[in-house]
Amino acid sequence: MVFIGGPEHKIKPGESFHFATPGCVQHGELFNEWELERIEIARQAGITRWLLSYTESMADVDALQELVGSDAELWLKIENQRGLRFVAQQYQPRPNLTLVAARGDLFVEMRRKHDILAAMQMIISRDPGAVAGSRILLSTCQSQVPSCADLSELGWLLEIGYRRFLLCDEMCLQEQALAVAVNVWNAVVHDYEPINICKSPTRTVDSASCA
Repeated sequence: MVFIGGPEHKIKPGESFHFATPGCVQHGELFNEWELERIEIARQAGITRWLLSYTESMADVDALQELVGSDAELWLKIENQRGLRFVAQQYQPRPNLTLVAARGDLFVEMRRKHDILAAMQMIISRDPGAVAGSRILLSTCQSQVPSCADLSELGWLLEIGYRRFLLCDEMCLQEQALAVAVNVWNAVVHDYEPINICKSPTRTVDSASCA
């Protein structure tokens, strides 16, 4: 990719990139032929839990549900502004659906970075069983001692109601870092008692952020 007035950037196969503009619209089918083949192979292998990236509508959910069956468990990754608007305005809780605050991409997509806080509150308010994913305990990738900031954030996530977490690829590819993070997590869960001061959040992400 060559940007007018900017750098040339080579995108590797499988690498993600972001267009930070609300004017970008995806065209075509939700799943291409290659993805349909992979979905069918996984389904035949007995996979029953599925993660749907960049979920933006109930139509997206229904499209995957039709392919994998009504009994399959779907984790809906919320990763951009349209996804947040879907959660705030259209999400319909039903059996086997779980919202995932996929913060690896979601934070990148936030126009005002501090709105990630209200986004996290809104997602857990819409689904008490929601999952907080990525950007968790990353300091353990460089040190066996977690940072105060990482511990404080983990405590905050517990305070507002999160009890399910996904660690990011960067950490899971490092055995030592993963072991430290799991040990830290076990210690926090064992020793810390959340007071749930934010259990019923009243703030939501403003309409400009969800446009």
